[in-house]
Amino acid sequence: VGLRVKFLDIISNAQGYVFSRRAEQKEKEGFYEAAKSLYDRAFLGYQAALNSCPNDSTLLRNCALVMTNLYRLQQKSVVDGFNVGSVSPP
Repeated sequence: VGLRVKFLDIISNAQGYVFSRRAEQKEKEGFYEAAKSLYDRAFLGYQAALNSCPNDSTLLRNCALVMTNLYRLQQKSVVDGFNVGSVSPP
């Protein structure tokens, strides 16, 4: 059972990483709705990994970065006048 839990943590961490990088790319391209959706998925991946390893500093940092990017994207939408939806963890 221990190996299975560790394996799932690695998968969840990888999903968080991939989704956050894809979100950064979409944001650079100007696709803010897509970026928000990908940041949300990255957040879910990191949260799943943190459920098993809540004190992992790298996971905590990556999750915080994703939430910071979501907040920044929301603030940008207010200033620039486009709608991205609310920034709230799923």
